[in-house]
Amino acid sequence: MNIYSYPVTITNEELKNECGIDLAAEYPNGKDRRFMNNVLRAVYNGCIYVTGLVDIKNRIIQADETAVAAIKQALLAQAEYLDSVGDIGTESGLTMTQDGQKAVVSRLDLRSKTICSAALDALRACNVPLLYAGEEL
Repeated sequence: MNIYSYPVTITNEELKNECGIDLAAEYPNGKDRRFMNNVLRAVYNGCIYVTGLVDIKNRIIQADETAVAAIKQALLAQAEYLDSVGDIGTESGLTMTQDGQKAVVSRLDLRSKTICSAALDALRACNVPLLYAGEEL
């Protein structure tokens, strides 16, 4: 059963051809699926579905070919980013400073480090408003 259902995805083959990331080799024992789910969640849940009804966003995506291309570019960029820096999207935002004090990173700051700028740029370049949430992402 797959609990994640998104209108545009990338395949392992696309990821290998476009980015040189071989999921089967780099993320064995089922970790390739977890990696891909993290990429999809970051782009969709962290950017596209942040605002607006999911059904409406999906209709917009399916009606515009430029949206499909923009999302694929964003997914590929996010995959490269997660492959190089890891997934910080699950972090709490709490860190320890050098003097042993707790510091809290704002949700907006944490989100800005979770989503790579190249993925955001790809989505912003789309002809349809995939990102507008009334705030800067």
